Amino acid sequence: MKGGALISVDQALEQLMLFAAQAPITAVEEVPLADADGRVLARDVQARIDSPLGRTVVLWMAMPST
Repeated sequence: MKGGALISVDQALEQLMLFAAQAPITAVEEVPLADADGRVLARDVQARIDSPLGRTVVLWMAMPST
């Protein structure tokens, strides 16, 4: 919908779900993380180890630079 009117979040979710139902995932492949840009995850990703610094590191990495 390029250049069209804005739609509500509920309408966007409805359109997304309709599109997803029409194009179900039929195959799964494993690719290196560097090649995964633009792909959809077939399952949850989990860390192999816990971070010794906990969430502090994650929050610090997410902060925008000023």
